[in-house]
Amino acid sequence: MTTPSHLRERSARIEGKILLKWSPGQTEFVLFSGNLCRSGLFIENFQATTRMGDKLSLEITAPSSEVIFKTRGQVVRLRPANQLVERAGVAISFVDTDTRQKQKLIRLIQDLFETRGLGCRQDPRILHHLEVDVSNKAQRKKVMMRDISRGGLFVLTPTSGLALGDIMQIHLQSQGHKAASLALTTEIVHLRQGELPGHRGALEGVGLRFVDMSEQQESQLLTFLKSELS
Repeated sequence: MTTPSHLRERSARIEGKILLKWSPGQTEFVLFSGNLCRSGLFIENFQATTRMGDKLSLEITAPSSEVIFKTRGQVVRLRPANQLVERAGVAISFVDTDTRQKQKLIRLIQDLFETRGLGCRQDPRILHHLEVDVSNKAQRKKVMMRDISRGGLFVLTPTSGLALGDIMQIHLQSQGHKAASLALTTEIVHLRQGELPGHRGALEGVGLRFVDMSEQQESQLLTFLKSELS
């Protein structure tokens, strides 16, 4: 299976509420929605005047965390407003981060993982494009996962022949740990049929909810999610 170039991710990213201050520009923490990973962050609706290549001194924390992560960053992507699928914002890549601050970043990411998700989501989503095996009574195939949480995941796949309530088996294989794999039962709870014309990213797929998990499977899923973030 070939992964579209715009779906290739460097690192798993955790969504959440992020407190950020930056220099030059902002000396007090400002609350944003966004996502964070080991290599950078994306901030939604970032109103500061920034240009591609701008370098900033950053301090990052979260309402749920006592960790303050300090580093320098460089603006690597500006996403314009009025996008139907992807929210406007700015992507910043971390540069010149020392070992002590890298350890703080990992702790901050884990703190975000332990909070509620954005909006009405009970659990935070991990934005992570990973190839997974899915199967039902009719077929077995490899598909691309777009995101995952403790409650379920979204996979990119044609929806023809699928219906709400269908049961599907999935097999997750960790990118960083070949021995770490997980087989779980899911139920289709959302169908997205077709791509929206002119809006890359609104791809066809299904939302799957984990069902009938044992305590051992819940523990294994938690371990899997944390390993993908660390």
